[in-house]
Amino acid sequence: MHSDSSDNHVPLHVSDDFMNTALRRALAPALDAGDGQRES
Repeated sequence: MHSDSSDNHVPLHVSDDFMNTALRRALAPALDAGDGQRES
């Protein structure tokens, strides 16, 4: 038995705000660790 494709809906778009927030949270540890090592 095959399920209807609408049963398996996966959102393909997320808001820019959500994406930016998620990326900042994911990258924050790496970015914070490098703060003292950046060249001016």
